Amino acid sequence: MKIVFTDLDKTLLNDNHLISIQNLETIHDLMNHDIKVCFASGRSYNNIKELLLDRYDLHIPVISLNGAQIYLEDGTLLKKDPLNKKDAKEIIQICEENKLIYVLSSQNKTYTRSLDNLMENLYHLGKMKSDDIHVILKGMQIYYDIFYHYPTFDDKLIDDILKDDLYKIEIVTHKNEVLNMIKHQYSNKFYIASSADANLEINNIHVNKGNAIEYLMNYYQVDNHNVYGIGDNDNDLEMLQSVGHPIAVLNATNKVKEKAEFIVSSYDDDGFSELGKRILNNEI
Repeated sequence: MKIVFTDLDKTLLNDNHLISIQNLETIHDLMNHDIKVCFASGRSYNNIKELLLDRYDLHIPVISLNGAQIYLEDGTLLKKDPLNKKDAKEIIQICEENKLIYVLSSQNKTYTRSLDNLMENLYHLGKMKSDDIHVILKGMQIYYDIFYHYPTFDDKLIDDILKDDLYKIEIVTHKNEVLNMIKHQYSNKFYIASSADANLEINNIHVNKGNAIEYLMNYYQVDNHNVYGIGDNDNDLEMLQSVGHPIAVLNATNKVKEKAEFIVSSYDDDGFSELGKRILNNEI
């Protein structure tokens, strides 16, 4: 048996957050040759199911929320690792004090904090890459679309959300000093990674994509040298360290490229398909 683990955003998905025709054909080609394909993402399972599994009628394992949850092909929850609520509340308090955009992922739902200073936050995020007002406005829209398609919550709903298990806190801000402070003070309590500019993803200290992959390798009884992983950002590093064949897309960070056995084309040039074809042709 062989398994290919793939990150989603900026790896498998295009700029419309969809799977290209070529990448989708490669997924089916791999599966038709009894090679499992598994999504490994910081996204929630419900988001992945709605956006990808249901849309493309795919029945594959999913590592969601950076490994906090592992689902089998039939949607069965195989493993879960929630956050310590007491520690999570400290992070939430920091977000509240600094009026940051943040997202909470519980067992079945994801929520975004409703903010009075939302436009100010979005403006500063959009301004991080350019002073051109058109670029800033486009960036503001992108950030809004990413995080505010989830239901929002206010002061009254925080306690209700925390009654359920909490699996991930994602913080989005231009305030690097706050992000650096959290990484410095809480790295011994949480697994803290970044999947994009200006964000932190906070999970249970034992959670990362690599640990989830090792759990699935044991579950499926597959040897490491038959396991492939492809990613682009720093929350993929543990994944690449756990697989026998670590692969980076051309747009990956330098840290990811340094871990890679080789580099394929960029996410927007069907790099996943290139990897799949090499596997099918027994080139790796």
